[in-house]
Parts: sequence; structure tokens; C-alpha cells
Amino acid sequence: DVDLVMRNTTVSRASSGVGIACCHQGSILIEDSVFSENNIAISGYAGSTKAYIDNVLFRNNQVGTDSADKIITNSTFSENDYGIIHAERIDVSYSLFEENDIAAYGGRGLLHCNVIEDNRIGVKAFFEGWALEHNLIQDNSEVGIIVGQYGGNVPHATYNTFQNNGMGANGAGISVDHKNNININFEHNYWGTTS
Repeated sequence: DVDLVMRNTTVSRASSGVGIACCHQGSILIEDSVFSENNIAISGYAGSTKAYIDNVLFRNNQVGTDSADKIITNSTFSENDYGIIHAERIDVSYSLFEENDIAAYGGRGLLHCNVIEDNRIGVKAFFEGWALEHNLIQDNSEVGIIVGQYGGNVPHATYNTFQNNGMGANGAGISVDHKNNININFEHNYWGTTS
């Protein structure tokens, strides 16, 4: 069994700040820490035990975190090339994504109660994409979210606020870019207007 508890730590200028190897039975907890100027701040996947990441600042990394099997709460992803990339089975809640090139690229998880703003692309689907609940997705310069890139089912998106996305250089005003002909349900979201 492997147990890792990392608190009040700063990790910078590493190829991989923390590498997680599947599939040990021990717990992984990373909290109250800062990852900056790394190639990948936290890489790898934990398997069924999950890695818990709470109150972590990911700033100015090429990638904040990648891969799978993480529960991320109360964290900030700022000024990264990718906040999250190639993600599967990652749930993120009560977190801030700001000024990243792509905030969250992945899927098969839940984005819940996050603020996703001032990125080039807010959320980009990988496989099915993330389920979206109660997020504020605004002021992303190219597009708010991209869904349906790989076919199959598109997860639900409910009680989110989409506003002022896609108002960058092209000025297209795109909050949702749907890439295939699968019907998707975006009811019960707010689009910046009552109409």
C-alpha cells in the first residue's frame, strides 16, 4: 500500500511535479500547495482509489494535471497552457479556471460549481466530454465549450450560466460549439438573457 500526503508544498520547474502510478491501494492527498512553471504539475492516474487534490494553485505550467482518477476541489488553474488535459474520470468542483489557453480538455467526469472565465477555450470535450452542473462559463475569448467531438453520448449540461463567450478576435459569440449531429439537451441553463 502506498500513502502520499502532501501539504503546504511548492513544486516548480519540474518535468513532472508529482507522478502518480496506478494502481496502488493507498490514499493520495495533495492540499494547500502550489505548482508553478512545471511541464506537468500532477501526472498519471491512481485507479479506483482516486487522488484527492484540494486547495491547490496550478499557475504557469504547461499542464496543470492530466490522465484520470482525480477528485479536485477548491483549486485554481491560472495561466497554464492546459489547466487539465486528456482527462478521464476527473471530477472538479468549486474551482477557478482563468487565463489558460484551454481550461479543461477531457471528459467522463463532472465539472460542478466552477468558474471558467477569461480562457481562450473554456471546456473542450475528449470522448464524451464532462457533465456540467452549476458552472459559470463566461468571457472565454474563442468559445465557452466544445462538445461532441468523438460521437457517442454527450453528458448533461444543466443549471450553468453561459455569457460573453467567443467575443475575442473573431467576435463570433460562441458559447457552445457542437461538433456532431447527436441531439443534446441544454435546457435549464442561463444564456445571459431571459428570452
